[in-house]
Amino acid sequence: MSTSEQRKDIAKFIYDHEARIVNHHLSVYMLPAGDGGGTYEVAGINNRYHPEEALALAQLISEEKYDEAAARAQEYIALQTDPVTTWTTVVALEAMLRDCSFNRGGHGAARILQRALGVEDDGYVGPATKKALASYAGTSVDLLTALRAAREQYERDVGHRDESSPFWKGLLNRWNDAFTFAKTFLTATTPASSPAEVAAAPAAASPQIDAPAIAAAAVSAPAILTGNFYESVIKKDRRYNAIDRVSDPDLLEPVTRAAVMAIVADANAHGYGVAIYETYRSQARQQYLFEHKATKLRTVGVHHYGMACDIVKRINGEWSWKGDFSFLSGFAKQHGLILGGTWGQPNVHHTFYDDDHVQRCTVKRQESLFTGQWYPSADYDPYKDGAT
Repeated sequence: MSTSEQRKDIAKFIYDHEARIVNHHLSVYMLPAGDGGGTYEVAGINNRYHPEEALALAQLISEEKYDEAAARAQEYIALQTDPVTTWTTVVALEAMLRDCSFNRGGHGAARILQRALGVEDDGYVGPATKKALASYAGTSVDLLTALRAAREQYERDVGHRDESSPFWKGLLNRWNDAFTFAKTFLTATTPASSPAEVAAAPAAASPQIDAPAIAAAAVSAPAILTGNFYESVIKKDRRYNAIDRVSDPDLLEPVTRAAVMAIVADANAHGYGVAIYETYRSQARQQYLFEHKATKLRTVGVHHYGMACDIVKRINGEWSWKGDFSFLSGFAKQHGLILGGTWGQPNVHHTFYDDDHVQRCTVKRQESLFTGQWYPSADYDPYKDGAT
């Protein structure tokens, strides 16, 4: 999994290839007929698939807040492509797949990966795809090459574009650039290793690998996470007292982060259209929300410790918390998190429900978390806690 800086670098690569720059500033681009998007886009974020974000970016540009618009667009690109980090721990492959995901969505990126691996391209990176990736016999360069070829074939077969399209030359250049860029993340020794061998190597042997993110579910290796992420990372972050909403997955402790990304990826592969809305939350923000009657809780909870995330889904083109979120229950349990719609006890009546909320601790464990007496180890599983 990429580091925070590598994640930003990949997002900027995508941004640089999507953004239309006029007079040295990001601009709104009116889409030509046949492009397949909406009527306009900003840095590839179009008003058909991302209406709320496209409008917000266009508004910033109209107010001449160009730097803010550019930074926001790059973070949005990173967030939209974060789910692919649950598929591979090789940063070079992640870079290629993020670019595929931004252009063809998570479902399309999954199908491109599956075509490269020679498995059924159903758009769901499940056990069969993960097994094929783990047993891939070639090198990382081999797989990058296969991804480049699969990406072009997917466009021909599914996108129904070829040399007759006015966009074809631009697409070829983009795919070749993405391939070249992805290779920059390979170390001197990586090309001689298969993706499976790289993923299996000890974290110390390859700085590319964020060991806690290897698991798409609860991690079962106690040595992966030591110390307290809240104390060592969150309390030192500049957003610790932020009133604004934080959606950055980097402020989730590593095992929770990997699980959340896996849930989002699985839900999207099944057509639910979800995204991360809020990760870390400060006490200052909790108080602000309480005063504005946006929550009934005055004191911040598990979000504050990097162990909870709120998820939204797209309804009629807009991000929303309305409707039925029960579909998250199975995904949450599969990846070791508890859904606020059941709190791990679906047959028990609760006085408070939070249907779009997932967290990595039981309700009974929260008190010891809040008082600083407990913080989860990497092998902690709330479903085996005995206090669900």
